[in-house]
Amino acid sequence: MNCVFGLKKKLVLLVSTLLIGSIVVISAISYVRMNEAYNGEIHEMQNGFDTKIQTAVEDLVSVLQVNYQRYTDGEITKQQAIENAKDIVRNTRYDSGNGYFWADSADGTCAVHMNSKNEGAKRYNNQDEKGNYYIRNLITAGNNKNGGFTEFYYPKPGETEATKKRAFTMFFKPYGWYISTGNYYDDMNAAIAKVQNEKTMAMTIILISCVGICVIGSLLALMIAAKISKPISGVTNRLKLLADGDVKTEPAPISESKDETGQLTRAAESVILQLRGVIEDITSQLKEVSEGNMTAPVTYEYIGDYIPILNSIQNIKESLNNTLLTIESSAEQVSVSAESISSMTQYIASGASEQTGSIEEISSSIGSVSDSAKINAEKSRDAAQNVEKTTASIQESDKVMEKLIKSMGDIKNATGEIGKITSLIEGIAFQTNILSLNASIEAARAGENGRGFAVVAEEVRILAEKSSDAVKQAEKLVKTSQGAVLQGTGIASEMSGIVKHSVEMMQSTENSILDIGKKSEEQAESITEIYDNISNISNVVQTNASSAQEGAASSKELSAQTEILYNELAKFKLIKKEDSFD
Repeated sequence: MNCVFGLKKKLVLLVSTLLIGSIVVISAISYVRMNEAYNGEIHEMQNGFDTKIQTAVEDLVSVLQVNYQRYTDGEITKQQAIENAKDIVRNTRYDSGNGYFWADSADGTCAVHMNSKNEGAKRYNNQDEKGNYYIRNLITAGNNKNGGFTEFYYPKPGETEATKKRAFTMFFKPYGWYISTGNYYDDMNAAIAKVQNEKTMAMTIILISCVGICVIGSLLALMIAAKISKPISGVTNRLKLLADGDVKTEPAPISESKDETGQLTRAAESVILQLRGVIEDITSQLKEVSEGNMTAPVTYEYIGDYIPILNSIQNIKESLNNTLLTIESSAEQVSVSAESISSMTQYIASGASEQTGSIEEISSSIGSVSDSAKINAEKSRDAAQNVEKTTASIQESDKVMEKLIKSMGDIKNATGEIGKITSLIEGIAFQTNILSLNASIEAARAGENGRGFAVVAEEVRILAEKSSDAVKQAEKLVKTSQGAVLQGTGIASEMSGIVKHSVEMMQSTENSILDIGKKSEEQAESITEIYDNISNISNVVQTNASSAQEGAASSKELSAQTEILYNELAKFKLIKKEDSFD
């Protein structure tokens, strides 16, 4: 009964799944389409509410513009126009009298309102229960080119509890009014709720219809499945035993029906009997093979698609027999080769160990050279920096020498001027001496009256002689100074040339040291690269040595395994190549 119930379940599930799946897909499509339609209608209703208040404000602004045009045309006064405008805003209604308008100024003052208590109120800083500065938001929305929407909480007319409201505001420039009107969400939701109820009802009808169709279809599927599964319950139970490996139990009773059910029972009997014979023969053959006997003949007659099984059994026995013969023939060669490989790998391992030691010594030497090259490069950079500093100092000395040469020239020019002054003083002393002589002559002529004047003249003469001697000594000193200045100027010029030459040599030396440093760095990099390559070679050699040692161990193990293989081959009874498997 379990098998029959399982078949029924599968058939019912298949039919029910197809039926339910089709209905679900159709229902889903209907639901999506209907949902889109109702959502579209709701969306249109929401847009319609916005359009209604926007159109109402635009129409009111148009009426106000007409009223203002009457003023500009001179038909009414400005005060009459304003009063008319206030009456228009205050008394205009729409949507069955539920919709009203109000106007605010830019500073938040309520200009016009259906509730006269609100007119003149300063509401710029007023907030609703959610903290929104709703008057500011209205003014901001009205400053848009075509007006704008805002949302806030405000009581309905005649009520005290605030309700969420959506408003539209537009700026009327002639009076500086922000004209607004709006819809309460309660009113909008009430209209939308009606559509939502219609949508829910339609969805419920679709769901109930789908469930009814699925139940009826499932019941029909269950009845048909019972009629199909009952005739084959015996075959199903027997095939289940066969699937569990039971080939000895007798086949299910044969059905006398001529339809597919009877054919199924007869085919099941044939299959079971044939499988029984094949399995018994295969078991017998595998038992002989497991005991090492490759010579047992096949006696069972295989038919139809079972013939490849017979061929496979014979091929397996022949292949296994040939493989064992080949293994037997190769085992001896493997043993000899294993011993040869073992000796060779030991020799290779020894040589690899020696190479590893040599490479490590070379690697150590190259590492030292690399470190030296790096140190030379660093010292070259330090030397270049010191030369650069020395060059700067010599260049500074060259500038000082130039200043010294200029100062020597100034001293030379000054000594020349001093020479001119000493010549002038010497001339004055000569003239003074002459004047003193003339004074002495005149004093002698004056006799007793000119004695005092003669004393003065004598003192003047003596002073003139001393001035002449001093001038001569100064002239000698000036000439000596001029000679020293000339010699110093020459020495300074020669020193300046030497300094400039030293600067050029130091710059050349700096460039050479920099080149040496650069070459040392390049050598250090090359040596480092060589060091890395030798390290890689060392790793490879070490790996080879390790592999060679492992190979030697494997060769010994291979020899031992070959001996085991000989012992195992002795257990088989093989057919030689000159014999046959037929």
